[in-house]
Amino acid sequence: MAKPKRRSKKGSVQILNRDGLLTLRFSYKGTRHQRAIGLPDTPINRELARRKACEIEFDIASEKFDPTFEKYFPRETTPIARPTTLELWEKFIDYRISCNTSEESISSRYRPIAANLRRFGKDIETESSALEFVSLLRSRQKPRTANKNLSLLRGFGKWCLSECHWEANHFTPIAALKVGDRIPEEIFEVEDIHRLIEAASRDKILLRYRDFIIFLLSSGCRPSEAIGLRWEHVNFRRDEIHICESLSRSAQGGRKRNGTKSHTRFIPMSQAIRSMLEGRANGADLEGLIFTSPTGKPIDDHNFSQRTWKRLCEKAGIPYRVPYNSRHSVSNHMLDEGATFHQVAYSLGNSARMISDIYGRKRQGAKLPEF
Repeated sequence: MAKPKRRSKKGSVQILNRDGLLTLRFSYKGTRHQRAIGLPDTPINRELARRKACEIEFDIASEKFDPTFEKYFPRETTPIARPTTLELWEKFIDYRISCNTSEESISSRYRPIAANLRRFGKDIETESSALEFVSLLRSRQKPRTANKNLSLLRGFGKWCLSECHWEANHFTPIAALKVGDRIPEEIFEVEDIHRLIEAASRDKILLRYRDFIIFLLSSGCRPSEAIGLRWEHVNFRRDEIHICESLSRSAQGGRKRNGTKSHTRFIPMSQAIRSMLEGRANGADLEGLIFTSPTGKPIDDHNFSQRTWKRLCEKAGIPYRVPYNSRHSVSNHMLDEGATFHQVAYSLGNSARMISDIYGRKRQGAKLPEF
């Protein structure tokens, strides 16, 4: 049985190794202090650190402690180069990877914050600078997304504190934004879908992605699931497609095959999907991707969204909505056709509660009784 950790004696100064450098940590009158000495962890330097710790402990005991640290670390001492906030964030990403955070999350949630830190161009050293950075994020994001990022930043601040990079978590005092009930994104109506498919059929550039566009608009699959779909997942005899994998961005920026975000599922083929797939199936490799770029490589979801999909909406004369809205559209139209929340949830790989919470408010309520 492991021995319980012994708590440090009141007024004692701990000597820690942080990134190869010696650091002193202690509490004084309810405030936690930590100070990097700036010396590598060697036997000689550790003895110097021990003497410095003894000096501080003596001053604490005799009520002569100097909270400015000038007595213990004179100003003429060469200042220690501190890592920038961006460098700390990159180390935090490495830490999250070591904690088995998914590569998709690293790519879609953590890397964008690094890009925004570069755009911010300043180090975060106070609550004021932290609020300034959060305000930058909020100016570019929806409230719900900004709140998720604030949660990540609070975790980052906690990590900086534990690693002795910061003396306080600058993000803790920042309040999250108030958000209303989650509502579905604006969907593509049936007429919109016909116009989108027609536009894809008439434009020679869009024509290369026409079948992929039809699949997104008709299946309700996540774009990463559609991108990773292989011929071995299609069963023409049973008129169904097995959704069990996705091709998502890895933490390094490439592509990695993963399981689906939720449960594996089988979706029935509509006539439009079956006809489209039958036209592509001749001589296909079972392990090969069904949908690829014109060069035969996996479709890049960012390029597709920003170039092809924007061009598609423009050619169809429809206000731009991200490709993921095709998934919301399929949900809405299935409910219009009489499908239950549980049926829609299974087809899309969501929970029935999520489908009910998002779309239930838009369903026509039961009639009130007449008396």
